Amino acid sequence: MLRVGTADTEVKLSDPLGAEVEAIAKQANDVYAGKGGTPQVRVDFWGEMRQAADQQCQEAARELRVYSDTLRQEVLLRLGEALFGELGSRSILELKQLLAEVQAGTAAEWATLDSRRAAHEKRLGHGLAGPNSEAALRELVTMEADRYGEAIKLSRQDRSKTAVCLRGLASGFVRRMAARFELAMRLVDRLPLHAHYRQLPGDENEEVPRPSIKRRMRQLQTGVMADLSGETLPEKYWQGLPLNELRAALLPADKEGNATSSASWPPDYELSGLAPEALETDLMPAVASFRSPVHRRLFEARNMHYQRYKAEFLREVGCRRDALAMREEREQAGQQRWKTMIRQVQGGAGPVEALDVEVRQETPEPPPPSAPAAKAPPTKEKPKAKAKK
Repeated sequence: MLRVGTADTEVKLSDPLGAEVEAIAKQANDVYAGKGGTPQVRVDFWGEMRQAADQQCQEAARELRVYSDTLRQEVLLRLGEALFGELGSRSILELKQLLAEVQAGTAAEWATLDSRRAAHEKRLGHGLAGPNSEAALRELVTMEADRYGEAIKLSRQDRSKTAVCLRGLASGFVRRMAARFELAMRLVDRLPLHAHYRQLPGDENEEVPRPSIKRRMRQLQTGVMADLSGETLPEKYWQGLPLNELRAALLPADKEGNATSSASWPPDYELSGLAPEALETDLMPAVASFRSPVHRRLFEARNMHYQRYKAEFLREVGCRRDALAMREEREQAGQQRWKTMIRQVQGGAGPVEALDVEVRQETPEPPPPSAPAAKAPPTKEKPKAKAKK
């Protein structure tokens, strides 16, 4: 039923129904050859069989062609929503679940640190104000200093683990979206067009659809005239997704890979070698395909669900950043309150103040020696025209 050279894959064709009728007629003729010839009733019967076989093949071919046209004009228009909507919803759920697991991983440690601070504040009272209690007061201050150092270290670990989780989710989502989009384009490209099927009786009366005025104007501007036979589709490169847009939301505050404060995200060494403008312009490779309503719907659905995931991703980034900053501010406020309580107990001066020191910022670890900068993959080759050979 397909015209020669229009199928991209090998199709094993069955023998036509008419060939089976001819084989039956030949066997009958051989049987009746020595009996005075084949009876006329048999000849008429085989003629009716040939006619019925031709009509059945034509109806089957026409139904298959109609179903193929329905796929392009109706069914596959909803393919993008099904593919990318499912991936977007599942990725958003995965985003929330993994971030909740990261937060729950240190919840018990934070509860222990908070209980230790409450116990230290409860022990600190006027009973430690005398000179005979100087050793006990010094021990209590040392214990709280150790606890505060552990809290600051745990806060930095939380920030680092959150950043690693978010960066991995961002890169994975972009790759999965790009892979699904390219696969969907390839599947649609393999679907035969209406003109790829053989001509059937009555097709000569069908009117060839005329191109729109917009397409005619575009053809005049580009100088490339479309094939009016309907056997080809216009070639088109569909733009890829932003490569580093999501990860760029997790860059350190100074844009140079250094954490300027405890509230800044850790350095992203995979993006540290890229210029700021490259972070905004680098895209995934364009997909070489064709232009049709189905292709356009796939493109629009992919972009819509990318923006949906991007909005949820940036919201989670902001929530986690605020939660981590609030936790660190709470620790710093508690440390200031602890200092005030110590000074009140010791009367504003004494040897215990020598233990009242700030926890310094840790020096960021150097980047891994083999961590390359993320770059956009090369653009793929130009597509071949979808037409008969």
